[in-house]
Amino acid sequence: MAPASNVKTGRNAPCPCGSGKKFKNCCQNTVAPSPNAPNTSAARSAPSAAEIGELAERYPSEGPIWKALGQTLLRQGKDARSALRRATALLPGDPEAHSTLGIALRRHGEPDAAVASCRRAVAIKPDYAEAHSNLGNALRDLGRLDEAVASFRRSLEIDPSLAGVHSNLGNALCDLGRLDEAVASFRRSLEIDPSLAGVHSNLGNALRDLGQHAAAVASYRRALAISPDFAEAHNNLGTALQGLGRSAEAVVSYRRALEISPDFAEAHSNLGNALRDLGQLEAAVASYRRALAIKPDYADGHSNLGSVLMH
Repeated sequence: MAPASNVKTGRNAPCPCGSGKKFKNCCQNTVAPSPNAPNTSAARSAPSAAEIGELAERYPSEGPIWKALGQTLLRQGKDARSALRRATALLPGDPEAHSTLGIALRRHGEPDAAVASCRRAVAIKPDYAEAHSNLGNALRDLGRLDEAVASFRRSLEIDPSLAGVHSNLGNALCDLGRLDEAVASFRRSLEIDPSLAGVHSNLGNALRDLGQHAAAVASYRRALAISPDFAEAHNNLGTALQGLGRSAEAVVSYRRALEISPDFAEAHSNLGNALRDLGQLEAAVASYRRALAIKPDYADGHSNLGSVLMH
């Protein structure tokens, strides 16, 4: 699958925490006041991490404040592990605190610890759909794909309306090579929320890998209609166009991807492939060399360059 774009999360996008909810219904509004702390949200609904941190220092035994601090830090892309560990110590029976700690641990490359935290969350609240999804994400990170699929399916048994979880399931099914099932999951995600550009692109990837290049092109174009600066989707569109023998159009797509993300090594290499197919060998070599300058250990780039130089 194409990597996620490093862009600001929109209110209607899937929450980056992996819960399957829209951002506006999840981490955008996670800050909750402590019942024993002064109300700092009278002027505005979302206190800053610094403000909540000050409250945590004043009320160090208030678990809800530490939980709110952790959620706020997580939403801001900062390290929330310390605050959330404090929250779970003070609120050992709070499934949301454990699940959110699992998200933070996963973000910082601790998938085993994330699995343990998410398992605690679902042990406390077995019908907690988002925690099952978070568990699935951590299991997928560990390559435990069958278990991940089971966790995503359990999440969807509880709440089948979670578009992001259908997408997560599709990604795990792709990892397992079960592409037809993945296509069905991505399509179900998009039935729930057609505005998810990343899911349109991932659907396109699965269709492309099934050899359905024309359908893949349509999916990538839908992704780009929603998110015109989605570099990975431009690159993926190029690969599908090449699959249809439309190399000149593929060049346009790759170049657009590189306008958006100049250090996108795979797009440089793919551009080289398209130029090679058009007989523009010197330009192809230059593209492969740019790919390898960005990513020196890129095996496909070395292979492609060597193939052209031999001829």
